[in-house]
Amino acid sequence: MYRSPRMAHDLIPGPAELLLIESVAKGATADYRSADAARNDPRDAGANWDERRTLSGAIISTLAAGTNPDWPVHASGIRIVGARISDDLDLSGAEVVHPLMFEGCHVECPIKLTGAKINSIRLTGSDVAGVEARSLEAQSDVLLDGAFVARGVVHLASAHIGGDLMCLGGTFANGLEAQGIRIGRNLHLSDGFHAKGAAILSNATIGGDVSCIGGTFESPGAAALKLDSSAIGGHLLLGNGFKAFGEVSLVRARVGGLLCCTHGAIENPGSPALSAEEIFVGGHVLLNNGFKAAGEVSLARADLGSLLYCSHGTFSNPGRAALSAEDARIRGNVFIGDWFCAKGAVVFANSTIEGDLNCVGGIFENPGGDALDANGLSVAGSIRMHTRFLARGAVRLHGARIAGAIVCSGGTFENAGGAALCAEDARVGRGIILSGGFRSAGEVRIARAGIGSDLCCTDATFENPGGVALCGNAVTVGGNILLGDGFAAKGEVALIGASVARNFDCSAGSFENAGGDALSADGMTVAGDVLLCERFQAQGDVRIANAKIGGRLECARDILAKGGGAVLLLDGAEIAGGVRQR
Repeated sequence: MYRSPRMAHDLIPGPAELLLIESVAKGATADYRSADAARNDPRDAGANWDERRTLSGAIISTLAAGTNPDWPVHASGIRIVGARISDDLDLSGAEVVHPLMFEGCHVECPIKLTGAKINSIRLTGSDVAGVEARSLEAQSDVLLDGAFVARGVVHLASAHIGGDLMCLGGTFANGLEAQGIRIGRNLHLSDGFHAKGAAILSNATIGGDVSCIGGTFESPGAAALKLDSSAIGGHLLLGNGFKAFGEVSLVRARVGGLLCCTHGAIENPGSPALSAEEIFVGGHVLLNNGFKAAGEVSLARADLGSLLYCSHGTFSNPGRAALSAEDARIRGNVFIGDWFCAKGAVVFANSTIEGDLNCVGGIFENPGGDALDANGLSVAGSIRMHTRFLARGAVRLHGARIAGAIVCSGGTFENAGGAALCAEDARVGRGIILSGGFRSAGEVRIARAGIGSDLCCTDATFENPGGVALCGNAVTVGGNILLGDGFAAKGEVALIGASVARNFDCSAGSFENAGGDALSADGMTVAGDVLLCERFQAQGDVRIANAKIGGRLECARDILAKGGGAVLLLDGAEIAGGVRQR
């Protein structure tokens, strides 16, 4: 049972308190503000307000709890503006049926509401030593907003707030501790909200939205905002001016609506920036249009109900993972293009994407490492890495399953001396398109891949001098292999044991590997024709030994002569349509 700090007969109200008692009895606001507006800022002047503006916390507590029948409280509650509260305002365990409002007040001791049951409380614009409100039960709203300042920690752990928790524009100098809080409607840590110290809301339950738009969270090198294992019925909004200096942790959180970080910034260099492992999001995840992260963004094992959109986002964690979504499930398209920029690895290994993976116009930089690791990825649509796509570092799709196509027209893949693009053992329902200005520096590997339609490499450049430029050994192609019409390789093209359902066309292709094999396709099986003509050029041997060709072999006359730049080796080849020289 609640007990007043002193019995009612011990409390002798002064002139300022008599004004309060009179005001609350008739439903009026007790206004202590000075006519001089400059003297009304509780942060700058509140500690010096004299007895005309000073109230006893004990008298306020007695009024609020209704323990003195001689001091009635109107249904509109207790409304105090511009007062200094000089001692404990202690309502721990109390039951307060009327609203409480302290606007623009200076409160010298922490406000104690632990275990209290209240209607609502408003501390708009007040300067307080702290708030101790563990296990508070508020029927309606709790407002810590409008230039509210807490000099100490605000404790709301296990509190239950039936309405909104509004902290718009509030400053929390020692953070916010609200583990296990339950909020019936919305949580606003936004519009100038500033936490200097961690804001901890792990295991929270919020019925509506969590808005941190325009909020600043500072805890460098540690957690700045924690919503681990929280359940959010609406949207989680961390954008439009949101700034975090330290980690934002959303591990195992459940978000019913959007996770929106558009125009947000998180800085925790060399450490986790956004940790959202095992998160569930019912709507879109938006890390786009000016979003910036310094440190790792992790969506590992996440379950995303719609698209993941990172276009025009910047992810920086050089030499480490910049964006990691391994083992994730995305029930829509993934957009990591249109000036998406990653410095560090982008990881989608063993993930499932129930749409397209769109990297068009994306920049992936992790020189000497993996620029994009999508080994074991499953994609219901296509992978698009074309038109201004740039990777510095390996792009890996080993064992990936793609129902549509891999389209890299006009893409640039740079990893000199290593694998530029690796899709070994991949299964592609349609074609692999490496054409239209495609350029690789390093080896392109598609060995043992299964391709449902064409492997098209026209108007493309593959450079790995002294090594293998394109390796497609044992590849299975359901359509044509097209290495002509502007195809140029510096380094060996290896298609040993490849199987082609239609034609193998190298017309007007250039193969350069002087002193070695320019094209090695021993044991290849081609159902249609093999075309090595119409400005076909090779510097190095062309090997098609033991091949089985269902159509004809057409080749330039000089390719059969050792005096030219190439030698065609056909030992053991079976050519149903014969050899035709042009």
